[in-house]
Amino acid sequence: MNRKLGKVAVVLTLLFFISGCVSIKSRYEEQLPVKPGSDIQMNIMADIPLNKARVYSQKGRILVGKSYIDRNDVFCSVLMNSLQKENGPKLSIFPGKFRVTQVRLSNDDHYAPRIFASRKWVYDPPSNINYETELRLQSAEQPEVRALICVRQIDAYGNHYPRLVDFKKALGGLVGFNE
Repeated sequence: MNRKLGKVAVVLTLLFFISGCVSIKSRYEEQLPVKPGSDIQMNIMADIPLNKARVYSQKGRILVGKSYIDRNDVFCSVLMNSLQKENGPKLSIFPGKFRVTQVRLSNDDHYAPRIFASRKWVYDPPSNINYETELRLQSAEQPEVRALICVRQIDAYGNHYPRLVDFKKALGGLVGFNE
């Protein structure tokens, strides 16, 4: 009888623990600009440059190249599945509807402390840390378009991933979000 009661207690404890973990919201959930399954409307008309797989935008404009990015402000890029090759088919982005299949948050905060001859650990962070929000996209009309990615650097406003307001600031009317 005691053994049966012990098994029931263990099972109930596990169920309670699992149900508690399932209901916990991610601390980043509120930072997601859109949820998977949402649709966005791209109003971008751009050709992918030779030997590149993306086009950049900032402040509502398509940029000629990566060197034109103001890294102190939020910027975005549309990423393709392959590079634009000289003898390959022309890669372009044109206006259309896209389904967001996944939202990924990442940063490049992967540095390690440096060791010096004195054997003291010294905290030596990089001069900047990029916070990136990637929307994986799907479209039957444009299967070569992989993702819409927005990046911001850590700054006086805090260390948060690009939010919907940041996407809108960088993209302007180039992308419409269904809120």
